[in-house]
Amino acid sequence: MRILEPGDRASLGELVEREQEAGRAVVLVGSGVDRHSVLAAFAEALGVRRARGIRNLDALADTVRELDAPEGTTLVWEATRVHDTDPRTYAAVAGLLADLEAECPDLRIVVDLR
Repeated sequence: MRILEPGDRASLGELVEREQEAGRAVVLVGSGVDRHSVLAAFAEALGVRRARGIRNLDALADTVRELDAPEGTTLVWEATRVHDTDPRTYAAVAGLLADLEAECPDLRIVVDLR
């Protein structure tokens, strides 16, 4: 899992462009301030219908495992706000994403904390 820290000069646009040029699907996940809004951001980015939603970390894990792109998927999570406002949720989601990246060989995770 790649974490973009404050001061990191890597351009998110360039990173996304590189991944797309390699044929990878790129999913951009917006920000949230707590568990509910973070899960809602993942649901929106991953195209999960509102009725089903992503209501807990198990559902998030199942949804990410179902991603199926021929050349793999790069998931970019903008996590600055939740990192600052709800560190427990940040740690839980980041830990889950790290585990999923280790489990799924075609998945790359980028966490943007800038």
